[in-house]
Amino acid sequence: MHAPFGLLTDEQWQHLTRWSVKPGPAGDGKGFVFHYDPGIGDAFRLAPMLMDVNLWPLYEQIACPVLALRGGDSDLISHATLEAMAQRGPKAQILEFPGIGHAPTLMSEAQIAPIRDFFASS
Repeated sequence: MHAPFGLLTDEQWQHLTRWSVKPGPAGDGKGFVFHYDPGIGDAFRLAPMLMDVNLWPLYEQIACPVLALRGGDSDLISHATLEAMAQRGPKAQILEFPGIGHAPTLMSEAQIAPIRDFFASS
């Protein structure tokens, strides 16, 4: 089963909602707006133009340890790209979360523990 954000508890959904939206400008409590700039996705709508950009030379200049995270069902970064990140440049340690869309919410211990371990070992 595909769950864009993973399987979340009601409490986790409430947390995400609390920090993702705020009361709208009318202030009447009847409307909500995103608590972030929804224009953040505009660059991805330009993706066809950006497909010819080669960022590998920049990636290969990174000199610090890298942990690359990917939701297993991401439609923005492929598994093959993640694997290439592990082979090139800083040779990223890769962590893939199955059954989740592009961005894992990092709200469960199963997702947080390997990140904590990465920072503890770096």
